[in-house]
Amino acid sequence: MFFYHEYIYRDRGMSMNVLRNRVAILFFLALVVTSGCRIIPWFGDYPSNEESFIGELILSRTIDATQAFNFNTTGFKISIPAGALETDVKIEITRYPLSQSSFKLPKEYKPVSGLYAISVLPAITTLSQAATIKFQVDETLEGQSRFAAHRNSDGEWKFASPLPQESRTEIVFETLTFSDWVLVERASSFAGALSQGIQITASPSAAIASITGFFEDNLEISVCMKANQPLSINPANSQLKMQLSTYAAFSLDVTSPDAPAGGRSYTSDSDNSVSLDLLNTSLAQLTTSGNNATYTFLLKLKGKTPDELPAFLAMDALYVTEGGINYSAVQTLTFSKAPPIDPNAPVAPRISDTLPANGAEFVASSTEITIVFDQKMNLESVQKALNVTDRAGTAVSGSFSWQEDRAMTFKPDQFLLPSTEYVISFIDGAIAQNGLALISESEYVFKTASNEPAEVVSHSPAGADPVLFNAPIVLGFSQPIDPTRLNFSVAPMIPGDFTATWNDSKTEVSILYGSGYESNTVYQVDVLATTLDIYGQAIKAAYNFSFTSETYIANRLIGISPASGSANIAPDATFVFSFDKAMSEADTVPTFSPALSGANYSWSDGSTKLTVTYSGRLQTSTNYLVTLAKSAENILLTSYVISYRVVDALQVVSTTPENNGTGAATGQSVAIRFNNSVNPETLATNWLPAPAAGYTPAWSESNTLLTLVPVADLLESQDYQITIGNTTADTYGTTLGSDYVLNFKTGAVTAPAVASTQPAAGSYDVPVNQLIKITFSKAMDKAKTQAAVSVSPSVTPTFSWENADTIMVVGMGATLGYDTSYQIVVGTGATDKSGLTLAQNYQLGFKTVARAAVLTDRCYPAADATGIPPQAVIKIEFSKAMNKESAQTAFSLKQSSTAISGSFSWSGNIMSFTPAATLAYGQQYQISVTSAALDSLGNSLSAAVSWSFITAADEGKIWTLEQADTDATTTFSRRSEHVMLEFGNELWVIGGFDGIDYLNDVWSSSDGKNWTCQTTAAAFGVRSGHACAVYDGEIWLTGGYSVDNGLYDDVWRSRDGKNWTRVSSSAGYYARDAHSMAVFANKLWVIGGEGLNDGGTPVLLDDCWSSSNGLTWQQNSSIVAFFPRKLHASGVVNGRLWVWGGYGEDADAHTRTLNDAWSTADGEFWRLERSATAFPERCAAATAIFNNRVWLMGGADKDTMDGSATYYNDIWASADGTTWVQILANSAGSSSHFSPRVLHGAAATSNSLFICGGELTSYELSNEVWSTK
Repeated sequence: MFFYHEYIYRDRGMSMNVLRNRVAILFFLALVVTSGCRIIPWFGDYPSNEESFIGELILSRTIDATQAFNFNTTGFKISIPAGALETDVKIEITRYPLSQSSFKLPKEYKPVSGLYAISVLPAITTLSQAATIKFQVDETLEGQSRFAAHRNSDGEWKFASPLPQESRTEIVFETLTFSDWVLVERASSFAGALSQGIQITASPSAAIASITGFFEDNLEISVCMKANQPLSINPANSQLKMQLSTYAAFSLDVTSPDAPAGGRSYTSDSDNSVSLDLLNTSLAQLTTSGNNATYTFLLKLKGKTPDELPAFLAMDALYVTEGGINYSAVQTLTFSKAPPIDPNAPVAPRISDTLPANGAEFVASSTEITIVFDQKMNLESVQKALNVTDRAGTAVSGSFSWQEDRAMTFKPDQFLLPSTEYVISFIDGAIAQNGLALISESEYVFKTASNEPAEVVSHSPAGADPVLFNAPIVLGFSQPIDPTRLNFSVAPMIPGDFTATWNDSKTEVSILYGSGYESNTVYQVDVLATTLDIYGQAIKAAYNFSFTSETYIANRLIGISPASGSANIAPDATFVFSFDKAMSEADTVPTFSPALSGANYSWSDGSTKLTVTYSGRLQTSTNYLVTLAKSAENILLTSYVISYRVVDALQVVSTTPENNGTGAATGQSVAIRFNNSVNPETLATNWLPAPAAGYTPAWSESNTLLTLVPVADLLESQDYQITIGNTTADTYGTTLGSDYVLNFKTGAVTAPAVASTQPAAGSYDVPVNQLIKITFSKAMDKAKTQAAVSVSPSVTPTFSWENADTIMVVGMGATLGYDTSYQIVVGTGATDKSGLTLAQNYQLGFKTVARAAVLTDRCYPAADATGIPPQAVIKIEFSKAMNKESAQTAFSLKQSSTAISGSFSWSGNIMSFTPAATLAYGQQYQISVTSAALDSLGNSLSAAVSWSFITAADEGKIWTLEQADTDATTTFSRRSEHVMLEFGNELWVIGGFDGIDYLNDVWSSSDGKNWTCQTTAAAFGVRSGHACAVYDGEIWLTGGYSVDNGLYDDVWRSRDGKNWTRVSSSAGYYARDAHSMAVFANKLWVIGGEGLNDGGTPVLLDDCWSSSNGLTWQQNSSIVAFFPRKLHASGVVNGRLWVWGGYGEDADAHTRTLNDAWSTADGEFWRLERSATAFPERCAAATAIFNNRVWLMGGADKDTMDGSATYYNDIWASADGTTWVQILANSAGSSSHFSPRVLHGAAATSNSLFICGGELTSYELSNEVWSTK
């Protein structure tokens, strides 16, 4: 049957308003919404000049600061958000008629609107939120560069750029202050003219202070200027400046990305602002693209505490062309303080230092790796989490040692490889003793030095120029050198000593001789081949060079004893000064500070050697400076200043026990430490009361530590006094200034007690390799204490002792049992070394950690599951936190013996495995997790598990014709643009177009073969292009079209498909057809379609509306919407609402068929998931959800109104909305595949997928019904 196609809109007279978001708006809003910050344009406060012509006061009103304000008049609109004003103000707006001459604009621009003078009282400097100013213009002005001109108090006009346009007839600007505004367009071309003005971007657009108030990261600020011709901007003919301001004083650094080490620091002026000249190349980086120029600089606020932080930083860019035209742009950066920190709350541990340092080079292969944490750590967890590998991933084994549970040292078992980059990282599981997980960088890197023999690669002095007498000799090596094995010679030999100063990497040494070089002498430096690098290798070859010293006539000091800088010189030291030539004895007299009264000066060796002796003694603990001043008489090369420090006088620096200490052990020795080595023969001691059996003195540590060892135990609760006599002398001859007296008291003898245990009593989740340690208050009798220990469950323990027999280590086999309760009892037979026993039994109870298990009843797919979609993601749930790497290694998915590759992700204790390729249909797969999987503490899995599942059959490839085309009246007639859905375990066909008439009949079937007419004329009007959905136990119907009625915006519902109730005769959404419906978030949704604008012209829609009752509708796509479209597909997949394809606008606003995919979690913000999916562009396809996948069938490559459209019968399916798999390709159709068609219906039951009807390639209509399983 052929028909005359009436699917056109020439009769549609309904009006509606359609707001359409452009692409620029979409991505701008996406940036703002997803970053969670606000970008506020900034305008300066420019009051209006007096106008020379008559204006009309169009508004005078007081604004409540807490309320939103909107004013709209012909051609102009202003909106101020609630809370934007700090206080209530009075606002006045005066409109002046369009006047070229009175506005006094630059000749290059002409006005296209009247002037609006906006003033507020009291005057304000800024708003907390942007006000919006909107000009409405004639569309015939399209093609000109439009700006908003606003002028300052000097009458100078600046041209501000509009926001990206929402429509061709509305130009929108934002401001934070008010002045005179007029819309202008360029009247003539001129050098430096901008086509789209200036745009300021900031990345990030908001910042959060650290705890100290400093902003850690640079903010990148860009000023982009867009022109019609290449811009030539230089300081000679143009200006480009940026003013930064806020409410209070501030400081900042500004640098160019090209030279981050350069730049400048700024402090705000009295107006709390800073001005930057962006044409200064040291501040900003210039990049060009076509006719656009962008200046970029880096900004960092500094020196602010959190309470002093500004709320924002306003940026006002001004570009002045060589002709004096001003362009402006504004932006505001917002700042927020770091959240307050609870000083009592536990904090996660961090790494405070590493050795080698991160990024270090030339590291010795023998190095040990030390990592310092900011708090005490759980040692076992940290050691298990540490990974040390080379960059290729080869692990380094080694041993650990700790200091104070904070500094961990890792000693590799073997030397590290030379010239190799090593990586230190931590996997999950490292925790502090407070239980919080370690926060660390992803990796710490260092590189070992090469083992190639080192060689000298540089030296100085170099060249033929004479060398200053005191210039150092500098040697550079290709590899680190062992400073103790540097061997070199200088000829002729330079008398006196020298200092050698090395850089951190031990690759450069600076050698400085104290005596300097002899006048006009050629020196040869030889670096000997016996010099060794840090690996003990000799350098590649000997090396030599020479230089000539400068010519001078002077005497040199070539020897000093003691050496300059000596510390701890003896109080009776003699000073010797040697010169290279005979000196004028009378004129060469060193001066001492402090002065040496009575010093004796003696010359020898032909007046070249001066010896200074002192009849007294130098002052102990005193710094002396000796000066040999240069004079015309002694002709010294320079004045010499020599420093010494005299040794400190002998004193006692510490004792054990401490002075006036109490509770000393009766068996304790007394240790007395001196600052200097003592002459034992001078020691004078007295101990009262004397120990009963006496005591023995013993010296150690170069006679600085004296230990007095009682032969027998001291008395209990006894006061003792030890005196060191003042005649005791050190090896320098200094004595104690007075007797040193040590007082201490021994403690009472008490019974031993258990002070602590490891693990603590009552502990849970104790590692099975935990060492059991019991710490006693006193040293114990090991044999008797061990005999008093019993263990349950019964084991034969082993014992070892630590810390002078105060810590008993109990061994209980190789490891403890998993998930086992243990009780260790230390009985009263435990005895200390004095024979005292425990007062009562001590019980230590604890339970070991349970091993992780796979919770198979929570895994997906379940054991022996069938019909699993081939796109399924495997999910394995464990009973506790796992070591991810080991769990992933222990997992396998196989088909027969073939392993399936894929990727892993984690959510808590659930490991997800996504196969790299879609699984095969109808195949059995085996999941295995071996016991090699470890939990986060390194415990193995309790048991290996494995199970199998079978994927779904190869569905969708074989179709069965359930009902052939027929004129029988026992089934629905041929039709298109109808609805097919599943409701109450039955298939339903509702309404449509039969080629001549629009329909409102309703049919149902339980099998797709036998159909029952529920009503030939339902209560809703005849229509096609409508949409239906099942919600809250009812069928709901919206929209559609008929020739007599036009577009519908009504809502109907039915509980039985026969009796229909009108919920709304005109719902809140715009009238439409060719739309879609869905049920999402427990609401009905109406999505897209085609409607009419105010002029009756068809327009595509990009909106979506939701309702929980069908009566009240809310528009949800006001923030970011999909592109406008009709005849699209929609559905709910993985908890998100989706839209696919259709006929509509693409990103370039071209109208065509689409194959994009969009999704949303709330209807407000739509995310473009794919701009082009795997299926070809199409509209008017049929869609249904079947077996956990969305199916898309048939459709056309062009609008169905286009006579050249190609119709499809291919079939596509997707489990996630973005990844589409072709089930059947396009064909002419067959006995097992329906023919190409559009505007057909689709629905799914529990075990079958159906399509029905539609328009065929021949433009015939069909009432076929096809199904697949």
